[in-house]
Amino acid sequence: MIKPSIGSTEELQVHIRKLEAELAILKDAQNEFSDKTLIIKAIIENSKDWIWEIDTSGNHTYSNNAIVDILGYSIKEIVNQASATTQCNYRIFRPYK
Repeated sequence: MIKPSIGSTEELQVHIRKLEAELAILKDAQNEFSDKTLIIKAIIENSKDWIWEIDTSGNHTYSNNAIVDILGYSIKEIVNQASATTQCNYRIFRPYK
């Protein structure tokens, strides 16, 4: 039976240190990403502009609170509704503020 070569103890320790350094870099990047995500989320949620998300089927999947002031809809009225239906209803029944 052929045994795989795992190298010397010193070589293994070098590889372990390299992996630990790479892991530390990844953890720092993950923390920075999390911090920036929280900042972006706060900006979106507190924006006076309407920020929304629509899936590939054309349904609203997210809306910030600005929808209430801009269109008069609650978030519950918008999310899971077809974008075209909402826009048509707005144009027909609601004046632009």
